[in-house]
Amino acid sequence: MAFANTASLSTDLNVDPYYDDFDESKNFHRILFRPGLAVQARELTQLQTMLQNQIDRFGEHIFKEGSTVRGLEMNYDKVLPFVKLRDADQTGATVNTAAFIGSELTGGTTGVKAFVVDALEGAEANNPNMKTLYIKYISSGTTGTTAAFASGEVLTSNTSLQANVVTSNSSVTPTGTGSRIDFAEGIFYAKDHFIRVPQANSIVGRYDANTNVKIGFVINETQTTSDTDTTLLDPAQGSFNFAAPGANRLKLTPVLTVKNITDEDLNFVERARIKDGELYAKQDKPMYSVINEYIARRTHDESGDYIVKGLFTKVREHLNTANNGGIFTAPTGDTNKLAIKVAPGKAYIKGYETELTSSRVAVVDKATDFESVDDIPITVQYGNFVQVNEVSGAFDITGHDVVSLYNTPFNSISNSSFGSSSITGRTKIGEARVRALEHSSGEKGDNDCVYNMYLYDINMTANNISAVRGIYFDNGAFDGVADTVVTTGNTVLSDTKFNRGVFEIPASNIKTIRESDGNTIDNDFIFQDGFDVTIAAAGTVTVTTDGSDEIFNLSTGAVSDANKKSNFQLILKGTATSAGSLGSATISDQGHTISMTGAATKLNVGEVVSVAGYSNTFTINSVATNSVTTHERGLKAVTGNLTKSFQAGQVINLSGVGGDAASRSVTINSTTQATIDLQETLASGVTAKVFAKLKKQNGREIAKTINESRFVELNISQGHSNTSVGSPGTSGPFNLGLSDGHKLRSVRLKTGNTFFANTTEGTDVTTEFLLDTGMTDNLYGHSKLKLKGGSTHLIANGNVYLVELDFFTHDTSSGVGYFSVDSYPIDDTNTANTTAIQTAEIPIYESKTTGERFDLRNCIDIRPRITDTANNVAVGAFANITRNPALSTEVVEPTSGLRYPAPDENFTIDFQYYLPRRDRILITKTGAVQVVRGVPSLDPRTPGATTEGMTIAIVDVKPFPSLPQENAARIRTATAPNGRPDVAIRLRPKRIRRYTMKDIMGLEERIDNLEYYTSLSLLEADTKSLFLVDGSGVDRFKNGIIVDQFVDFTSSDFFNEGYAVSLDRKKKEARPSFKVDDVQFEFLSANSTNATVRSKDATVTISTSGTYSNGETISQGSTNGKLVYQVGDKLYIENVTGAFTTSANVVGGTSSTSRAVSTVATPNDGKLVTLPYTHDLAIEQNFASTTRNTAGLFYNFRGLLQLNPETDYWQDITTAPAVQIDFGNFADALENIANAVGTQFGEFSTFSVDTDISAAGITTVTNQRREGTKINVNRGRVVETDLGESIQDLNIIPHMRSREIQVTASGMKPSTKLFAFFDDENVTAFISPANSTFGNTASEGSDLITDSEGVARAIFRLPNNDQIKFLNGNLKLRLSDSPTNSRVQGLFTTSAEAVYSASGMELFKQGAVITTRDITITTEQVFETRSVSSFSPAAPQTAGNVDDNGDAGDDPIAQSFRVDDGIGTLTTGVFLTKLDLYFRTKDPNLPIQLEIVEVDPESSYLTNRVVPFSEFEVPAADINVSSDASAPTPIIFETPIYLVRGEQYAFKITPAQANPNYTVWAAKLGETDTLTNNRIVKQPASGTMFASSNDLGFSPVQTEDIKFRMYFADFGTNQTGTAVFKNVDKEYFTLANTDNTSVFNRIGETVHGESTITFTSQPSANAGLSLLSISGSGAGANGIVTFKSANTARVKEVTLANKFQAGDTVRVMNTNGSATGTTAVIHSVTTPTGKVYFFDNQTQANTFVHLEKPTGNFAANTFLRGQVSGLDARIKTVENLPADMFETRVSKLVPETTAVSATAKFAAAPGSLDTTFRVYNLIGETIYANRKFIHSRSNEIANLSSKKSGEIRMTLTNGGTKQLSPAIDNDRSAVLTIENLINNDSTNETTSDKGNALARYVMRTVTLDDGQDAEDLKVFCGAYKPSTATIEVFGKFLNGEDGQNFDDKTWIKLTQVTPATIHSDSENQEDFEEFEFTVPTSSLTGDAGELQYTTAEGVTFTGFKRFKIKVVLLSSSTSRVPRIRDLRAVALQI
Repeated sequence: MAFANTASLSTDLNVDPYYDDFDESKNFHRILFRPGLAVQARELTQLQTMLQNQIDRFGEHIFKEGSTVRGLEMNYDKVLPFVKLRDADQTGATVNTAAFIGSELTGGTTGVKAFVVDALEGAEANNPNMKTLYIKYISSGTTGTTAAFASGEVLTSNTSLQANVVTSNSSVTPTGTGSRIDFAEGIFYAKDHFIRVPQANSIVGRYDANTNVKIGFVINETQTTSDTDTTLLDPAQGSFNFAAPGANRLKLTPVLTVKNITDEDLNFVERARIKDGELYAKQDKPMYSVINEYIARRTHDESGDYIVKGLFTKVREHLNTANNGGIFTAPTGDTNKLAIKVAPGKAYIKGYETELTSSRVAVVDKATDFESVDDIPITVQYGNFVQVNEVSGAFDITGHDVVSLYNTPFNSISNSSFGSSSITGRTKIGEARVRALEHSSGEKGDNDCVYNMYLYDINMTANNISAVRGIYFDNGAFDGVADTVVTTGNTVLSDTKFNRGVFEIPASNIKTIRESDGNTIDNDFIFQDGFDVTIAAAGTVTVTTDGSDEIFNLSTGAVSDANKKSNFQLILKGTATSAGSLGSATISDQGHTISMTGAATKLNVGEVVSVAGYSNTFTINSVATNSVTTHERGLKAVTGNLTKSFQAGQVINLSGVGGDAASRSVTINSTTQATIDLQETLASGVTAKVFAKLKKQNGREIAKTINESRFVELNISQGHSNTSVGSPGTSGPFNLGLSDGHKLRSVRLKTGNTFFANTTEGTDVTTEFLLDTGMTDNLYGHSKLKLKGGSTHLIANGNVYLVELDFFTHDTSSGVGYFSVDSYPIDDTNTANTTAIQTAEIPIYESKTTGERFDLRNCIDIRPRITDTANNVAVGAFANITRNPALSTEVVEPTSGLRYPAPDENFTIDFQYYLPRRDRILITKTGAVQVVRGVPSLDPRTPGATTEGMTIAIVDVKPFPSLPQENAARIRTATAPNGRPDVAIRLRPKRIRRYTMKDIMGLEERIDNLEYYTSLSLLEADTKSLFLVDGSGVDRFKNGIIVDQFVDFTSSDFFNEGYAVSLDRKKKEARPSFKVDDVQFEFLSANSTNATVRSKDATVTISTSGTYSNGETISQGSTNGKLVYQVGDKLYIENVTGAFTTSANVVGGTSSTSRAVSTVATPNDGKLVTLPYTHDLAIEQNFASTTRNTAGLFYNFRGLLQLNPETDYWQDITTAPAVQIDFGNFADALENIANAVGTQFGEFSTFSVDTDISAAGITTVTNQRREGTKINVNRGRVVETDLGESIQDLNIIPHMRSREIQVTASGMKPSTKLFAFFDDENVTAFISPANSTFGNTASEGSDLITDSEGVARAIFRLPNNDQIKFLNGNLKLRLSDSPTNSRVQGLFTTSAEAVYSASGMELFKQGAVITTRDITITTEQVFETRSVSSFSPAAPQTAGNVDDNGDAGDDPIAQSFRVDDGIGTLTTGVFLTKLDLYFRTKDPNLPIQLEIVEVDPESSYLTNRVVPFSEFEVPAADINVSSDASAPTPIIFETPIYLVRGEQYAFKITPAQANPNYTVWAAKLGETDTLTNNRIVKQPASGTMFASSNDLGFSPVQTEDIKFRMYFADFGTNQTGTAVFKNVDKEYFTLANTDNTSVFNRIGETVHGESTITFTSQPSANAGLSLLSISGSGAGANGIVTFKSANTARVKEVTLANKFQAGDTVRVMNTNGSATGTTAVIHSVTTPTGKVYFFDNQTQANTFVHLEKPTGNFAANTFLRGQVSGLDARIKTVENLPADMFETRVSKLVPETTAVSATAKFAAAPGSLDTTFRVYNLIGETIYANRKFIHSRSNEIANLSSKKSGEIRMTLTNGGTKQLSPAIDNDRSAVLTIENLINNDSTNETTSDKGNALARYVMRTVTLDDGQDAEDLKVFCGAYKPSTATIEVFGKFLNGEDGQNFDDKTWIKLTQVTPATIHSDSENQEDFEEFEFTVPTSSLTGDAGELQYTTAEGVTFTGFKRFKIKVVLLSSSTSRVPRIRDLRAVALQI
């Protein structure tokens, strides 16, 4: 759009009489006048033109044509309500609409109120253009929700005017919205001139806001003469030329004009453009020309783009559904998109300042792009085979039944037993399953024919696999029999590393196993099928497959011998003989040879023959041309006919010859049919079994069905085999009888052998158990219930458990052979679908033998399922529930067989897989958040950045389902108990930090990652070079090395439930975990000396008039103070000692005036503890000549929102923080573990800052402390960010903890319903309306409605749950009448914002602000619904209180000031304490709001950054007015505000509800002062007044200043004070929840303890009976008696609605509800109460709860009841918080020359206090030799005589500067109690990963390479080990042939080689010693001293392929704990 259509004047002045013929091309720059020559009019005119030409050239350099120079703030009111009026009022008088402007209307029917903004005339006859008022509704009327005037109602103004609203009909709409635009006074640059524009406005859309226009000014050029303007006549009276005409004037007049977009006008300067009612473009800021671009370019060239603060990012779901934490509801929300939330912050981009004052959302697509690939082969390589021979009979390769393993061979062919081999007398040593039998060498049927027999599920009961010699399968008449091939005395199990039935697809994130169309199945695999056939007498048999999709994998025609052997196996099931003689045969005497002519053409090795005349049969051992040998020897001589005798179980050699003297054949007739011809003529047909390899074409997968919430019951008292091996005992695991378990939902317990009738009976003990899904490497076995390691839950006889679980059933009706991603019922759009799971819930299988993890989504899974033995029982079918399901070994076999893929064959598939993507998140210089979408790829690359934006994050979009971190963490299944971080989006912040020169000087020259990997490599190298020798001194071969430096989780098994240490990543140490609790301390003025939290002021109102003298002493008894000034009956007194009261007169020391006192007002307590102070007048502007209205043009109800507390010094400690940067599995560890990691110890984060503020500048000394972060029950914060001048670490950002916040909103639209939004999230459901004392007036979530004065109070329960939680930081709470939180004009009418800060203990320096709180930005955001293009690139803020959307708030008047160098002896800064203002008029009821803001040092304009503690509301009653500016209104700030020397600030005055009744006095240059009558000839103050002509922005008023006086604190010099802080009252309980389904989990809920009732007499009311109040104020109250003594009783479970009251008559009731007949009268009732401040639900029986604001006394074994939830719980113990060290969380400001030090004492033990104070560190840790305690309040009462258990005394000194004092933030004063979690008990550490020890490190499992099995282990570490400490190291080992689960192996305690006498110096924390550990000699029992272990079955293994170690840390003192470094483990060969 054009800014201005012409750049020069259009008026031609080169005409008569001016003759301005200036020609720039002639380069004339001066007119040189000469004496004696006449001056030409032309010359004078040209002189002006020359000067104007120079100004224009300068102007063009600075400004662009049409640019705003100053002012001209624009307000486009898109939605301006209107009301149409009748032509005449009720009296018949014509209505004058203009007369209503500025008045307030009230609807006679609705009660709605409105302020009239504008009016247009019209007439009813001209419908629709009737008489119209444009209004702003200011009250919602009598109902609180009616928002507009009603048709036909009478409107009455506050000026007594009336009008009638027109009546609605089909052609008349009485109310609606139009639009209007306003421009403030200002100047713009156009036509070579700086043109002044007066305030102007215009209706844009009369009745329609959706207009298409452009708005601007037409510049009219006119010439004014003295004929039309007599002021141009010569005014020189007395001269001859008086009143003579002179020169004419050229006048430029801007006229506000609304034009059609297509209109053209050369004189039109466009200011805004409206399209479809939206502000499409605007020009409201200076458009700097060359200079602005130069400054921005220079800034960018020098510093580039960088972040100053904030701008953190977080991923959320886009669509909000099913509590998934999404941002947008349907239809806006999209399941295939993500929302990236960008937190508020500030940056410099392309040289321009860009600040976001509220969160923004960027939309990112989920990674749903995919690739399709076809015909990809996957080799089915499952290995684990033994070689066998002597094979007879059939093994169940299609059903996988169990086979038996024996230690002796069967020799079934050699001894001719075949399929009838006997197992009698043999020793069975194990079992297994056979899944394939593959020919290896030799001729089938021959005893020497070798097969590879593929075994799995091997269970040895004695010896190991090497001892197996025979394998047997009971198969009826043709048992499967085989002998193992023995090599060097052992049976060898080969290819063991492939022993699994899960095969990974060569891609991840599989979408489907389908062709590219997504539907067609084209998956082929080879499998072995079995056919029961009958061989005809002719020796032939035809095999036909089961369908066209199962074909022979051979070409049609004859099959080669090789393919016969590999593809077919024929076993006889019955017996048969040849139909006739094959020829005459002769047996030699005593030999084993049978001679027969042509034997080789008819006989095969392994066949059985008989010779007539010989009763026996013989098995052929070898075949020659004319003879055979037999296995039988010593035969007798005989000659006779030879026939074949076929045996049951005999394997037929299909490559051999038949009795018909021809080669046998197999012919493929078709793809589905084959014929076998044995070339035999049989006496009769015979049954047989044929195994053939087939190809499954287009094979569909087996379908899985999810069965949710199924129930099984376990009765521990019944004897049954309920563990995987042996009897059940009480340890488990307990068989659940359902295979393929998925999720454990609940476990409930009943005792006494009583069974469950429903799901709510019993006690919830779910947290004590885990679900073993039953999956193994090769089977889907029965699920099992396992007790968690380390659980203290006692499983006893008589216990009955109801187990609720989800499991899969398998449906083979449509598919067989395998599972894939398509097997699972997936529904990612509806997480509530009970018949489906989410993609992320597809199981992940972790091999129990190798530790490998397989995402079954990405696998071909061929594992069969074990038959269920439990009924599939859902809720309501308990009659069919299975108790103690039996074990089963039976595999579920489909009717047609398993279709199990054959080994080493290809499984060919088509599939689609999702592609990851990498996106870039940018912020542009205009503040827009943009997403640059990357290209989906297996190797995604970061897309290029745009030239206009700065990257703030790179988003690694994981392939679909692409879940946000928190959503991925909420996935909970048995195989992913701690979530699915692998599918979580990763945000990689690109935080280009701002470095000042000070930062650069102090920058450490190190690169963390490089240092880490370098040091790790060196440590590994050092370990590898260790000289470890054997007994002969030879260096031993190191088979495997693993090291851990403790800087990340790479080497640790953080998934292990036994992992319980913290990592000090800076020191590279592992140490015990610790528990942290926060204890708030509070300042106690009564115990302190010379320290204060408020000024010594008082306002005394006298009851009758009297005059006192300013400056005199005012006394009242011993109380006195100095009178500063008197205004009417108010005496303003400062430096008060004592306290004035209303009980006596106040007397003037000089005037002697004495008057009675009616009221006394003193300041409230402030937030900062300082030395005492008085007010010292520092800056004043004492003149006044005019007034300024404090209100803007419009009513825009921007209220004041106050929060208490407004800050938090701590964070959520029960949920994992958000990961910003992942390094060394850090993110995985945080997201995957609950209590395992314990703590992250030693990360540095700023917790306080001592600030050296000197004349040379501000030097902020950042004091960093060591701090821990515990996940779930863990504590802490490890964040690194630049918060002004404070540094923190940036790995993770904790979440805000839940707490109650008191909310007060004032200055809002009266009688209006409000909605609450926190960080733009709707939190209305967490808002409870409250009264002035913050007692609830309605339940949480009830309507919050402002009162008639626009005030609302509420309690906001800040949420922290799975659905909604917030990251630590500075987030806005916003109240608005828009239910959608709209900021679009017209869609809301009132709002208020305040910032809640949860950011640790930082001291903040931002710009000119140094404070203990972060600055807040409270400006209301008002913006359009579309992007608005500016006329020029965004520039630094130059006008008004502009927010990050380019719009501003309603700040109508302000005054800047400078904290000048020359004020007194000021050095670094001052504390502002008081401000006097002078008012001319005021509102009788509504207050004003005052705040101090920072002034931008570059532009000298106001910013929207509010200085903490400066927001203040002054009630109307406290405001003084005067007609001559003589009456000050003193405003005393409750908290002194620190201001920095040499900086500029401004105070802003905002009237509540933007009412126009307040005016302030101001001084204007040239006018006369109202008090002195002196002319004001100069500005007395260094600041500038800013005024707002509308509710958008400020303009400087250079000629005016507000009258004010400003005071700074005077603390005196060389002052010392002692500020005493003691722990705030809290209760710490361990509760046992009595409700089996719920726990105490509502932050802020009020809870009541048992009520103690004293009766006027002694009633008979024993424990267990109940009391019912039958009369009195508590009538209806009911409760159960728990204790009775004399006339006192304790009562629990008192009803919520009614409470017992003194005077009530109560009736004693029996347990069955009947009355006992006894009544009594209550004398008194006491009930202890408190509010839930913190909870951590460990188990149903153990919930840790902290109560704040407790009253009364609580005791163990009494009961609590929640007053909202109604939940009951028993107090198990009233706790004390133990502390082995303390960490200070005190936020303080320590200017130059001031200092703070501290001493402290605590409870030394439960019941005793330290007797002396000792030095206490305010920076870092304070460590005690013995444990200290912070007591519960009840314990302080009971055991410490009500003394506090923690007291800190801080000494404050200020040196020689009276303006300065240390300042301690009372709201941010806390102590962290740190309890080391360590004991001295290592019991059960050999039998469990998690024994009795509390501190334990577990290293990840190490698997050695093939052929690198080891036989010994050495472990080394550096350790700090005080004399109280012990370090024990354990190892766990698994041999490569051991098929048992590695997790089930026991630990072996290693022997410490280092002498036990080696200890560290307890006073030297860095005294680390080297320790060595080795395998104990008791385990080195091999022949050469190798490690050996023996299983429970007696099998002994030598050496190991896998190992892991754990280190147990022990100490007898919790304060003296061991720490380890540089852990190294070396696996060795002997």
